[in-house]
Amino acid sequence: MDEETHGYPRLEKHPNRRNGQSPTRHLMFRRTRNKLPIIADELLKPKVVENVRHKKMLKHQHSKFQYDKGAKDLQELGYNDNCQTCSKHRM
Repeated sequence: MDEETHGYPRLEKHPNRRNGQSPTRHLMFRRTRNKLPIIADELLKPKVVENVRHKKMLKHQHSKFQYDKGAKDLQELGYNDNCQTCSKHRM
C-alpha cells in the first residue's frame, strides 16, 4: 500500500497485539468519534485466531500467581481453639 494513497501510514506499521483492537483504541483507551479511512477489501479477510484457550489459560495462571504471592497458609485448628464465623446473609 502506498503512503501517498493512505492517509495514515504509521497506523499500518503499528502492531495490533491486543485482541484485534485498533491502534487508536489501544493507545488512547477509547474509541474514536470519527472513522479512520480504511480499505474495504481488508475487512473482508477473516482469519482464524489460534491458541485462544491456551493464551487465556496462561494469562489466568499468571494472574493467579501474582495474586497468590502475598498469601499465607492458615494454621490448622486444634481441639478447643477459638475461631470466628460469620453468616453470608446479614440482616
